[in-house]
Amino acid sequence: MSSALVGRVTETGGPAIVYPGGMTRLVTAVALLAFVAGAPALAQPEVGTAVSEHGEAELLIVDKSAGQLVRLDLGTGAVTARIDVGFGPHEVEVVPAASSPTGRPLAAVSLYGTGPRPGSSVAFVDLATGAVAEVSVAPFTRPHGLAHVPGSRFLLVTAEAQDSLLVLELAAAGSLEDVTADGGTAVGTVVATPPLGSRVPHMVVAAPDGSAGFASAITGASVSRVDLSGRAVDGEPAVTSAQVGPGAEGIALTPDGAQVWAGSNGGHSLYVLDAATLDTVAVVPTCAVPIRVTAVGPNLMAATCMDDAEVQLFDAASRALVASITLPGGTGRPVGTLATHDGARLYVATTADGRVHEIDVAASRVLRTFDVGVEPDGLAFGPKTEE
Repeated sequence: MSSALVGRVTETGGPAIVYPGGMTRLVTAVALLAFVAGAPALAQPEVGTAVSEHGEAELLIVDKSAGQLVRLDLGTGAVTARIDVGFGPHEVEVVPAASSPTGRPLAAVSLYGTGPRPGSSVAFVDLATGAVAEVSVAPFTRPHGLAHVPGSRFLLVTAEAQDSLLVLELAAAGSLEDVTADGGTAVGTVVATPPLGSRVPHMVVAAPDGSAGFASAITGASVSRVDLSGRAVDGEPAVTSAQVGPGAEGIALTPDGAQVWAGSNGGHSLYVLDAATLDTVAVVPTCAVPIRVTAVGPNLMAATCMDDAEVQLFDAASRALVASITLPGGTGRPVGTLATHDGARLYVATTADGRVHEIDVAASRVLRTFDVGVEPDGLAFGPKTEE
């Protein structure tokens, strides 16, 4: 499938950072000094700079209504770029340099579209240059959840309208000089399309060892396991499924890959499944509409509840509730959630008020709140600074 150049970068002024209690201040983005007269139109932080104290250099945020990927410097708290990626973006996943066709990190963004205008492509953003290429997954439509399979060139993509999981294989690492449309070079190709047999698969995660993918199905109220180790049925990867609660959406694996935690939006609960068999281990009550589930460090799991504007932290082993954090405002409709690799910080996007909240996990409190756009949702970290 050929790629088509669709993106551009728009410079931005210093964003307002809102601290708990309502105090605000404007932050001047150091990276934006390059936008003075005579500077190049594209000014973005170099890969591996502006690192936060916890190791992650920047937060990548999908602004659905704006059709953009927003880059937030976690060291300064400044929005450094807004990159147009296409119509109706929802989720973002970073492909590491070792798996990238360019040999540089890429951000994959699912272009889901809207109700009357379904999308059928995935955008790839070169995080070093800002170039954007769009790869079609047609005839499949409404691509949403994304997961890079560790140690591979495979990207998993849910296709809601066809109740399938797409396996997109990227071109060989280092085979492309740039992510552009020049010459119609293919960035990636869909190589497998296993049907999940359950309606509206939404989110997907990959096992740490790359052996399987796990997808949640909203209407089907189920979790499906897709075998990526080579076992096939009728030429497609083998699929097994298990019923969970209504409105299955948020999904995460425990860090060791032994359990799958899936949120039931309708049941206000978490289903804990054995990752190998999909047998139900436990059902844990939560706050209202646990729309995202996130592993937080080695010992915690988080449920982000849309209706209660609350994040609950659970002990991964005992499944006991250990903390609850209420987000500022109470009406922001939190969705996208991401934890730093060490579990020290948790970031939550509230789609209704255009903000991202930074949570100190140990203290169970909100540290900073960033105004980042119109409708932030999917989150990922940019390339991590080398130690």
